[in-house]
Amino acid sequence: MTTLSVLILSTVELSRVLRARGVDSIEHELVTVGDAARFIWANFSSKQKSYVAWRHAAMCLEEAAIHADPEHLATAAIALEVLLNENGLLIE
Repeated sequence: MTTLSVLILSTVELSRVLRARGVDSIEHELVTVGDAARFIWANFSSKQKSYVAWRHAAMCLEEAAIHADPEHLATAAIALEVLLNENGLLIE
């Protein structure tokens, strides 16, 4: 399976639930690594996917899916929160 497939199918839960508003203006609850991976893949353009914050969040999600330990899950949640906040998608 490709890395993207592993990520989008992951049921590993993030250290905390994040809420985000997608480009479709619908509110999403990001509970698992898979939820987060699907959200960032669908809501960022190909140009945005080359940005450091996007690549960092994706890398952290991948590590969280692989290791599924509290440290990796917390780091992934923080990286995702930063990415969403920087792009105005985080709902606090």
